[in-house]
Amino acid sequence: MQKRRIFRKSFSYSLFTKDPPILASNLLITHTFEYFDKMYRKIINCKKNRWLYVGKFKPRDIYMRLLIFSTLLCLGKLLAHERVIFHHIPKTGGMTIQKIINSYYPKEKICPDARYFQIDKRTDIEKFTLFRGHFFYSQLKFLPGKRITFLRDPIQLVLSASRYKEQVFAHKPRLFSKFHFFPPGDPLETLTNHQCHFLSSFDPRNKKIPDRQHLESAKQNLNNFFFVGITEDMDAGAPILCKMLGYPAPETVPHINQTHSPKKEYSQKLLRKIRKRNWADIELYNYAKKLYIEKFKKTNQETR
Repeated sequence: MQKRRIFRKSFSYSLFTKDPPILASNLLITHTFEYFDKMYRKIINCKKNRWLYVGKFKPRDIYMRLLIFSTLLCLGKLLAHERVIFHHIPKTGGMTIQKIINSYYPKEKICPDARYFQIDKRTDIEKFTLFRGHFFYSQLKFLPGKRITFLRDPIQLVLSASRYKEQVFAHKPRLFSKFHFFPPGDPLETLTNHQCHFLSSFDPRNKKIPDRQHLESAKQNLNNFFFVGITEDMDAGAPILCKMLGYPAPETVPHINQTHSPKKEYSQKLLRKIRKRNWADIELYNYAKKLYIEKFKKTNQETR
């Protein structure tokens, strides 16, 4: 018994490192070992375990087989959860986050597809560790991993989308609607609850599903996200995300793909119209902002 305790202690302590992902996997192995060590002691102390001696198998044989199997199973689950999936909602500052997290992964582990119509056609999806792009939640909901996203004030998102369209439409008229998933026409008149559709478990291309259903689904999904950020607090949110992923935060947060066209003055009537049309996005944004402050920002400040 004493030898086994010494072995368990040395086995556990020799696994610890300063690398967070490796540390997490080491903790899993250690806890698994300790659990089955306790189970083995219960087995050998139990007088009613004669059924375990059938054939060549003894309690130690069964214990070792269970230990190996469970360790492999835990490692498999851990590796799956080390996968990072960034659901980049257009015009929420996602290119900034992509640039930061891309630097932490080798190129062969990053999924090259960044559009929803590309990811649908890929068959080797399991081999990648990092996914970042304009993916609907409904497309990758079957894939385990650490999901992250950023949300933006819906009114500002619509206005930014309109200015961005004016900026690129003259040169590439198909780019805006095809690659940014905005409906045809002026976003000021057509964009409706865009963020809810992106984060819902229901396919946003199915027009029969009401926005209320998309909203409730998106709220539920956000509760299970590894990180939910707010675009307006990107300078504080990006370092928090890096810390949670176990990587060093950048000295300065780069702001990429900003719309450079001059801001316009919009009438209050138009703003009320946009607000009324995007009621579900406004409710989701307020929910995400509360989640970000309570679950991520406040927790990070307390652990400093």
